[in-house]
Amino acid sequence: MDNSAQVSADYIVGISVFMLSITFVFLFLVNVSAIRESNKNQYISEVVAEIVLNEIHQKNTYLINAVNMTKLTNLNNTQLDNLLGQRSYHVNVTVKNLTTSATIKCVGDPALEIEDYGYVERVIFNYENPSEIYILEVKVW
Repeated sequence: MDNSAQVSADYIVGISVFMLSITFVFLFLVNVSAIRESNKNQYISEVVAEIVLNEIHQKNTYLINAVNMTKLTNLNNTQLDNLLGQRSYHVNVTVKNLTTSATIKCVGDPALEIEDYGYVERVIFNYENPSEIYILEVKVW
């Protein structure tokens, strides 16, 4: 009787598949546990940033995060409330010039100095002049 039924290539493939499946399970479990322990305000601030960017984004441009400055300057508290709907959290959206740090627009509730808030910064561009770079800051508490 011949005991050499497995070829070395079969053995290597089997061990590789086993190690990849163990790695996948380990990484998946770490991500699942990270969601439960994270700050909910951080997720809300990410969503608010996406909603605001979708509202002021200039359509048909080649730049990611290219915004229409007219839409941005016309953004007010009433529009922000309409975009976000009824909510149980406070939001502050601030746009600053990247080079001068000057505040271009500030909408929403005044930002308080508290420790428990979600904070997101996004780089945005003026679609008419892509060299004008701004920072979109969203705070949620």
